[in-house]
Amino acid sequence: MSAYTELYIDAGATFNNTITLTDDVTSDNLNLAGYSVANAPLKRAPTSANASGNIVCTILDSQNGTIQLAMTASNTSLVKAGRYEFNIFISDGATVSRVLEGTAFVSGKVAN
Repeated sequence: MSAYTELYIDAGATFNNTITLTDDVTSDNLNLAGYSVANAPLKRAPTSANASGNIVCTILDSQNGTIQLAMTASNTSLVKAGRYEFNIFISDGATVSRVLEGTAFVSGKVAN
């Protein structure tokens, strides 16, 4: 079962967030050795065909289940203000698992 979280992204600003994945039963950090993580598309609705942007996901510490979520300032500036859905999947090459899902709230960019 995946965890749920909310993200707050400022359009036009660099976004960085680090999360640590834990086991639902033991509360131990997940060991992600041998896993890869996919980027997370931002979609207006789970059934939307097109993504409005992508959160770049990187495993920072596989032994302790730490993943970085990031978007550059130029990428966040391309996303319209609003509410988006996202999912984060990991894979060991044979099995794909959704480990995190949530809502991303993107604030509007104020013109200079």
